[in-house]
Amino acid sequence: RRWRSPTWLAATMVVAVSAAIAGGAMPRAADGSLGVWPQPASALARVEARLRGGLPAAEGPGAGGEAKRERVPAAARAYAVSLMGGVLVAMCTFYFVNWPDPDVRLSTWQVLNMTVSIFCSVLIYGTVKGFLSEQLAVKTQEGYMILNLSLFCILYLALQVMLYAMMKGSAEKSELRSAGTILAHITGFAAMYSGAGILAIAFLVAHPAVSFSVVLGMGLVLYALVLGGEKVREAAALADDGFISASEREWMEEVEEVEDDVLCLCLGFCFMQVVRRMLTGEPQPFEAIDQPLPVTQTTANWLLGVSILTALLTVVSAMLRHRMKISKRYSGSSINVIRFMGVVRNTFSTSMAWCSIYWVEWQIYVLELDSLRIECLLIQALVSTILSFVLILVLDFIADRSGHSLGLRRVIFSLGLLVGFSWERAFDVGFEQHISHHAGPTSSFRHILPLVLALFVLPAWKQYILPHTSPVAGMHAAMTTVSADIAARTRSNSGQHSPASR
Repeated sequence: RRWRSPTWLAATMVVAVSAAIAGGAMPRAADGSLGVWPQPASALARVEARLRGGLPAAEGPGAGGEAKRERVPAAARAYAVSLMGGVLVAMCTFYFVNWPDPDVRLSTWQVLNMTVSIFCSVLIYGTVKGFLSEQLAVKTQEGYMILNLSLFCILYLALQVMLYAMMKGSAEKSELRSAGTILAHITGFAAMYSGAGILAIAFLVAHPAVSFSVVLGMGLVLYALVLGGEKVREAAALADDGFISASEREWMEEVEEVEDDVLCLCLGFCFMQVVRRMLTGEPQPFEAIDQPLPVTQTTANWLLGVSILTALLTVVSAMLRHRMKISKRYSGSSINVIRFMGVVRNTFSTSMAWCSIYWVEWQIYVLELDSLRIECLLIQALVSTILSFVLILVLDFIADRSGHSLGLRRVIFSLGLLVGFSWERAFDVGFEQHISHHAGPTSSFRHILPLVLALFVLPAWKQYILPHTSPVAGMHAAMTTVSADIAARTRSNSGQHSPASR
């Protein structure tokens, strides 16, 4: 019945329309057939052609006396992609949050939760970082690395203090969860950019093996910091009355989850940077505003292979962690091992999301669909969103019929990170360009407007999106679906045996 339902037919039409939009965005030859323009003679010529706003006349369609294709302005294409893509994503969201399968509904709410929370976090962190960089006159790469590292230390300490104060103030679990999610993302951004800045130091980028060692060293330092914080929290909880209460237990669990998120965001991002460095042979930019260096289709394919490999490692590590949980007693050492395996699983999950993001970006530039940077990021976000929705259906179908559901559910969670960070990059560039154009580079309005927007979005996220993402909400949705099916069958059976039917 599910395959013949109107929802499935409508979703199939949406996917078909998205494919048609993607096909319409492909460059076409002079005769109207689908194709790509020939590659420029060198990477330098290709970069120069982009800076001029198009390909050289001798390499574009219609060279040699043929009819030239009329080019649509890049800004008009960006508006068109934003308009059509916005409608497409909104309609897909309506379909998926009302899907018959409760697992698909839960996964969709998690994707929305990731997207909106990351959007608010990047607004807050970008505003704080931009204000401090202006006040301190930071101009060099080393200066930004020191600034990001300082912000990480301050935010990490503020995270601990704020969640402890909320626990002492008898805050509800939902309050701890919402504050922990935003603080984890903000602190995670500081850790990500600090790690990327360290990797960008000249004597490190020349040796990929050394870069991998640095990433491993950062992971060990952060994990030692996490374990030290765990001991401090346990001592603080026992200091009052000698035992850990229910509220203190919830606080400790929430802080542990936040710390793990920060650790995995940093390690996953740095791992992706080292992989891209190894594939291309040169350091890759990591800021959203920066265009990627020229790459080939083979390089993009290798990055896709790394993304698939990290997805498989996510499944394997999730299965190993689950077996440890059900086979070991909860002693102090076993709990630390289980938490370590959770960090490994989440690091592979985050690496998969970041590798997928840059694979889509590289593929866009290989196919030469780029003109404006914001247009490229919009196409990337739309492709990532549609691809993630389709993969959620496929992976949920497999998970319901296999014994590897935990690992596949974690891959579905990675798709939420993929969508969230894809839109975060588009938000970051679009907002920065809009504010710079209307407010100027030194106006205080550029620091106030992001905070106002974040304050407007955060209450709606906390009240209408976050409550749908907990496992309890997923179980409630599943029970509601089962109850509705039983009620429908009961009404059908009673109608068949009624006097009127006889």
